[in-house]
Amino acid sequence: FPVTITQVAQLNATGSVAGAMAYSPTNGTVLNVGTNTLTAVFTADDPTNYVSPVTNTVSLVVNRGVLLARAEDKTRIFGETNPPLTVQLTGFVNGETNTSLSQAPTASVTATPSSPVGEYEIIVTGGSADNYIFQYVPGKLTITPASLGSTAISWSTPTNLTYDGNQKIFTASATGVTNWIYRYAGTNSTTYGPKDDAPSEGGDYVITATPGGGNYSGSGNRTFTIQRASQIILFGSLDNKLTADEPFELNATASSGLPVSYTSSNTNVATVIGTTVTIVGPGMTEISADQSGNRNYQPASTVQQNLTVLSPNSAPIYRDWE
Repeated sequence: FPVTITQVAQLNATGSVAGAMAYSPTNGTVLNVGTNTLTAVFTADDPTNYVSPVTNTVSLVVNRGVLLARAEDKTRIFGETNPPLTVQLTGFVNGETNTSLSQAPTASVTATPSSPVGEYEIIVTGGSADNYIFQYVPGKLTITPASLGSTAISWSTPTNLTYDGNQKIFTASATGVTNWIYRYAGTNSTTYGPKDDAPSEGGDYVITATPGGGNYSGSGNRTFTIQRASQIILFGSLDNKLTADEPFELNATASSGLPVSYTSSNTNVATVIGTTVTIVGPGMTEISADQSGNRNYQPASTVQQNLTVLSPNSAPIYRDWE
């Protein structure tokens, strides 16, 4: 690389007798890259007895210096364009700067706005200078997740939010997001999850949608309620009975498939335990069929049927016989 002539380092010629040494180039001269000729002219103090002046030359080869061309690290957010890429140069000598370059090195990176979150190598190439060679040091471009605010998420809601045995699946959408991770959990008094599977039973829930793939940060929530379905009881009319008749079974059914419970309004006429009616005495009672519902079904409307019980001495009764 360019060398500055110094008295100690390069101008070290000596004479065998007393005298003065003159140099060309002179002390402080900057030598360029390549082969340089240094001339020493010695003038003796006693030119009468010694040949004077005496000239001698030597060659000095100056090699090109090394400039460290380091790509500076950069950071940007997913989806944005790359920031300007810069190269830091170190190793200039003799007060030289970038202006001494014929062409400056440049930096490049393969990442595009759609490149996933991660680190990408910034490489340095090119550059030319008369007095320097380049040593390249790569840098890195770090792409960080973009922030996804909850207001940026749109929701697709199931068409039916009343219990029907089917899962209530919500879907989220946002510009640029192609993959979502869903988590469902119960709220208020509903016990559920958190889990990936959408619920099907009645209750209060919250769904959380988080962008997958790591390119976006943040998440969005949506609360919803699966309403209880209605149900009805099918309970046909009851035949008249005699006090001497054996216990018999009731056969009301609920559209929900849930068990039906029964009560008798007059236990002096008949009692009900489970689904079994036991005759007690003559008279009339109302047999009520109820279904109280559960987390999936609303209570059913009570259905009542009259039961008439006659004594053996009463007027004859008529029954349908198959």
